[in-house]
Amino acid sequence: RRAGKERRPRQGGRTAAPETRALEQELRAALGTKVQLFRTAKGGKLVIHFYSEEELQALYDRLI
Repeated sequence: RRAGKERRPRQGGRTAAPETRALEQELRAALGTKVQLFRTAKGGKLVIHFYSEEELQALYDRLI
């Protein structure tokens, strides 16, 4: 490790606000798969996981 550089916590160890966790849970229930929501000052990122081509097609059909 270089001097002056701090280690960043890994994403897996993040602590999300209760509202964000609740929204992730609602999205998981609605979509039937793992969902991650990352908030930033200007917006954020929504990650929807799928584990097969069939699951991707089912997600596509629900969303589109």
